[in-house]
Amino acid sequence: MLDISPRYILPVLMVLLFGCASQQLSQHQEPCTPLTSEEFLERPFYVDLKIDPVRKVYGERLKLTRFLRKVDEGGHSKDTIYRFHNRHTSLVFYKTAAGDQSFLTSKIADESVELRHCIRVGISRIELEERISDFPSNFRDTVTIQNDKRQGVFVFDESKLKAVFINNYFK
Repeated sequence: MLDISPRYILPVLMVLLFGCASQQLSQHQEPCTPLTSEEFLERPFYVDLKIDPVRKVYGERLKLTRFLRKVDEGGHSKDTIYRFHNRHTSLVFYKTAAGDQSFLTSKIADESVELRHCIRVGISRIELEERISDFPSNFRDTVTIQNDKRQGVFVFDESKLKAVFINNYFK
């Protein structure tokens, strides 16, 4: 049987406590420094917008639903729509029978899903304007930023961010 002296218990507990706390803080490797709307649209999430990375990061928080789509008349070739979702949030991907995949759209209305540079539902409009340096300063409830690849729609309620929609463009 181990005989542990009480004087060692407190240091061991402190090492365990600080070790666990430092692991949680290191989840996001990027600082909350301002970025441009172009930088945000290029990579809006901390995770790559591919099915496997999203499943790995959000798999426990978001339920996965798959929808099969028959591409040819014989039903031999099937594409799949992947929807990661909960009550307030949804990320949708398209995967071809050949394995090519693309991000389609998302609705983020859950505080636990953080976008790049510490942008999350619930922050104030002022905080968002500080985090996206060229964010349009208007007083509308819905603000859109876009480039030739993607669109970001920010919905506010009483100057608080209520939802963010990220939509890909397809030509």
